[in-house]
Amino acid sequence: MEVTFQDVNAQRGASGRALLSGVSGRLQPGTLTALMGPSGSGKTTLLSAIGRRFEAGLKYGGKVRYDGNEWRVSDKRRVAFVPQDDVFPVGVTVREHLEFSSRLRIGNVPVSERRARVVSLIKVLRLEQCADTVMGGAAGTHGVSGGERKSQSRSCSCATR
Repeated sequence: MEVTFQDVNAQRGASGRALLSGVSGRLQPGTLTALMGPSGSGKTTLLSAIGRRFEAGLKYGGKVRYDGNEWRVSDKRRVAFVPQDDVFPVGVTVREHLEFSSRLRIGNVPVSERRARVVSLIKVLRLEQCADTVMGGAAGTHGVSGGERKSQSRSCSCATR
């Protein structure tokens, strides 16, 4: 899917402080795009605008198109990004998190098929050794590493394919 965005802006509602101003670009299918910049430069705010994960208290503007079209409800399953720190319940294993995510994303398939997809993803991502490890999350809670969390979290979108 090609995503184009033109003059995207975001500002804090109460203060009117500009967080993004006139940002334009194009994300082409089949390519890897890196969004880089220092802390506080607006990377997550831009991703939120493009991915339609609007943050409370912000006002957004500009045009974002998906394969040349404005946002459609059907695009929700196709447009996503993994935030730096994924939100998940403390005490959940990698396998449990994937199974829960699969129920949310592909709940209309038989349980046996969803579980088979989760097992397949765990193998593809080489997470077999940490599949039953608690992910951690709370301060002082140890679990899988940040890289392993990112890897397993990305798999949630793969489960829909």
